[in-house]
Amino acid sequence: MLGLGDWGVSLAYLLMLASAALCVIYGFINWNKPSPEEEIKEIAEEEEWEKGEIK
Repeated sequence: MLGLGDWGVSLAYLLMLASAALCVIYGFINWNKPSPEEEIKEIAEEEEWEKGEIK
């Protein structure tokens, strides 16, 4: 398989390629997703801003 001799080497090579592809897909999906801490901070800032506008 793939000219690498042993099936174990071929399997390791294929798993390495699969894991690299999964890392790229995961990074693409979560590229601009904020962390939970940043999201909570942003919500709190928006609430303070709205309270200031009402006054």
